Amino acid sequence: MASLPWPADQIATVRSVVFPTERGGYVRDDVERQLDRIALSMERGAQLPDVVGTAIRRVPLASGLAVDSVDGFLRQVYLWQSDLLDRVEPEPVAAVSDDGSVRATRLRWTPAQQDWVRDSRFATRTGKRAYVEHEVDDFLDKVLVAMARGDDLPDIETVLFYPPRRTGRGYDALQVDAFLDQLARLRPLSEQADRSGF
Repeated sequence: MASLPWPADQIATVRSVVFPTERGGYVRDDVERQLDRIALSMERGAQLPDVVGTAIRRVPLASGLAVDSVDGFLRQVYLWQSDLLDRVEPEPVAAVSDDGSVRATRLRWTPAQQDWVRDSRFATRTGKRAYVEHEVDDFLDKVLVAMARGDDLPDIETVLFYPPRRTGRGYDALQVDAFLDQLARLRPLSEQADRSGF
């Protein structure tokens, strides 16, 4: 993988970001540990670690870092990486498939595809026909990370979301399922010559 030319101002932003606090927010030490991992990767010119797949604990009864602010900032950092990867074209590693054809192992997800995932919105409802919001959001973050890295998407067929607690609200399950059906049919640019993509 070619070295990524991370701009100094982006690294400085990661090193100096300050988040508001809220009751039930993220544990400060967990967030700072993740930001340190991100900044070290940027300083080395490497791709970002998969912090989306790493749990950040929440403080149930005390003040912690505001969840929406932290999540939004992490998404922005991964958008920076996606933009860098679009500009820096590493030499693809070739793989030979069973039929003898050669294809690049790094997939090319288009900016439009990534925007479609990033901009997805779902209505909310209560009851068993809803999914816990943060579980859906976490999965979509993993999808965006995979797209930014040029990887295959996480397994859509086996992903499992739970309904919210009895009085809680969540994303409308039918809308989420319909979105996942469309996502499962999405194809990267490198496969669009043979199969229709987004």
